[in-house]
Amino acid sequence: MDTPPHTPSHSAKKSVSSITTGFEGSMPRFVPETSWALSIQPEDFTEENFLGSGRSSNVYKVVLHNVTSSPFSLTPPTSPVKSSFGKSASPVRAVKVPVDKASRKILRDEARIHSQLAHRPEYMQHVVGFFGLDESLDAIVMEACEMSLESFINKDLGTLSRDMRIGTVAASYKLLASQLITGLQFVHSNGVIHGDIKPGNILLRAEESAGNVAFPFKAVYCDFSSAKVRNADWKRESEDGGGTWDYMAPRLLTYKGSNEGPDEDSDGYALMMTVLYYVLGGSPYRQAQNGFQRREWAKQGAPIVYAMDDMELENRFKDLEEKVGDGVKRWFEQRLKGNWRELKT
Repeated sequence: MDTPPHTPSHSAKKSVSSITTGFEGSMPRFVPETSWALSIQPEDFTEENFLGSGRSSNVYKVVLHNVTSSPFSLTPPTSPVKSSFGKSASPVRAVKVPVDKASRKILRDEARIHSQLAHRPEYMQHVVGFFGLDESLDAIVMEACEMSLESFINKDLGTLSRDMRIGTVAASYKLLASQLITGLQFVHSNGVIHGDIKPGNILLRAEESAGNVAFPFKAVYCDFSSAKVRNADWKRESEDGGGTWDYMAPRLLTYKGSNEGPDEDSDGYALMMTVLYYVLGGSPYRQAQNGFQRREWAKQGAPIVYAMDDMELENRFKDLEEKVGDGVKRWFEQRLKGNWRELKT
């Protein structure tokens, strides 16, 4: 994208924003500004600082100001991140800004979901760091990760030679799957269905100890704007969001299924479609002539069949089988049919 979407306007006099870092039911609990303050200026929301966009938000890189020597020293539940980053934490953060009035409700709901997850000790291992909600903007303040999985696939893997690419994928696709499965089990165990898992909603944190030479990252989940929460003690302000066709379980693409909504298994299907996209370097439905055909293909639940009809994707799949053995197709098919929790490689 050459230029970001319309930038929200803000008063030039604004210097310090009040940050909400925890929620009780439907009412937010506020942290005093003396704990730490995020100074958001209008000039932060520029093309230079633009990181990406979604249906309801734009994401920008900002720098923390007026931070004490230990900005995250507050303990839960007041501070959802406790001291996970320590005193050496980078002052750079990602700020997710709503694009319109309706989107403000979506981001407030998303912040509540983050807060619900962030009280769990394992949170930082599986989900992007959440630093609070800027109440004046209804903007979510998050950890700034290295890149998205989508960016890594397109800009890093996509520029490698054929041999180097397949070597990297062969050494990392099951590691990626394992990280995502463990993370999704954490999310589900805390009553949350993600609802829109795809490469663009997976962020990569530079963390060599969690990865390997080919993939020195920890994959974490972000963007819970389409999430569904079970047994929540708060009422959602916004309408439930939708998923992305290419990654949606076939059931969700039927009239009955769309009314029932996502569940753990549809999240698992989207997870495995994400790993398949990683292996192929593109969507198995990318040759569809229009949106209707793309949706119909996805509804059939046969992504590998369509990938084999695309010469470039077929060659990448066969390259992987030659590298690691001919069980790759069976490995994906079993997990796409519902056995996605299986971590055994």
